[in-house]
Amino acid sequence: MAKRFNGEGSIRQRTNGSWEARYTNPITNKQQSVYGKTKQEVQKKLKEKLRELDELKKEEEYNRNGAINPNKITLNEWFDIYVNRYKKERVKPQTYAQMISQYRVHIKPYIGDNKLRDINVGDITDVVNILNKKELSNYVIKNTISRLKSCFETALEEDIITKNPVKSINTNGLGKSANIRRSLTNDELYWFFRGLTEHSIHDKFLFQLMLTTGIRVGELSALRWKNVDEDFKFITIDSTLTQYYNDKKEYIVEYCTPKTDRIRKIPIKDDVQSLFKQHKTILMEKYHGRKMTLTDEDFVFQKPIKKGMSQEKVQRIIDSIRNYLDKEYGIKLERFTPHYFRHTFATVAIHSDIPSIDIQKIGGWTDGAMLSKVYAHSNEELMTNSINKLNISF
Repeated sequence: MAKRFNGEGSIRQRTNGSWEARYTNPITNKQQSVYGKTKQEVQKKLKEKLRELDELKKEEEYNRNGAINPNKITLNEWFDIYVNRYKKERVKPQTYAQMISQYRVHIKPYIGDNKLRDINVGDITDVVNILNKKELSNYVIKNTISRLKSCFETALEEDIITKNPVKSINTNGLGKSANIRRSLTNDELYWFFRGLTEHSIHDKFLFQLMLTTGIRVGELSALRWKNVDEDFKFITIDSTLTQYYNDKKEYIVEYCTPKTDRIRKIPIKDDVQSLFKQHKTILMEKYHGRKMTLTDEDFVFQKPIKKGMSQEKVQRIIDSIRNYLDKEYGIKLERFTPHYFRHTFATVAIHSDIPSIDIQKIGGWTDGAMLSKVYAHSNEELMTNSINKLNISF
């Protein structure tokens, strides 16, 4: 009698000299046989057949129970499970959004459709080389691969894969320097604000506020009139804008706590307070013309009216001014993002001898070391001003 599936089956030599191995199929629960000329051949066929049936049985159980099939799941499928089951409720919305965005742009196009178990070190290395050729910053490459490593590590812990192909990947020295962002020079600021005055005057105050407060563009997008004191001397930062595509490819807009989870109150420069008041007056006139009422819940910066100003819209304004200056004056400003204004604020504040602790509180930085390392830039003009402050007698 043949042994059951979890045994080795039974092997016998037939009367004609050939060999037969009998076993019980676990799916049909019927006895079946494999044949060969020698005992070794039959043993090999039996072993292969039992392995094949074992995989079929597991797959049937996966399908019946709705469980993950390690042999079929792709990286795209596993990433959706990973990011929603293990990360969504444990990280801040902006971090969750960044994880999805990084994967969608830097990983999915290259190995997303590959079966998870088939991805090897070579595949990951190819992706890293592609990202390096894109001239991304070292931070983006390192951060993307680090998160992919965590994704595979969780799959390893769940016994979906047998080894983590990202574990040995080294991203040191790849990509552009993390400090590629810099502060804007006085010459760049002069031309940019001249361009705003001539070409987009209603957007000028937005950049004046960013430059004099160091506010992040997401925080600027979430700023409402309830966050502005009646005398325009302070603004309170209690929210930031986060935008991303979820696993259903729906575009999600969320307002959540600021990056460092700290609600902070920022003082407004005396000469900016009147500009703030003027900005509100212009906005109220727009509302009045449409027979609408401006409320405390409305956004400080709107485009179109009643709609908050997204980071993409702020970037489009910057690019529009750069194009205007190029066409009108032949001035070619190097491309920069809204975050450059935060770097510029920090740099000027430090060189203006504002105490570090005050700069940290205003900008919402976690510590002075990070502020000095990442945001404290310099240029020839600032260094010249600094050297002339030396009190040395000859």
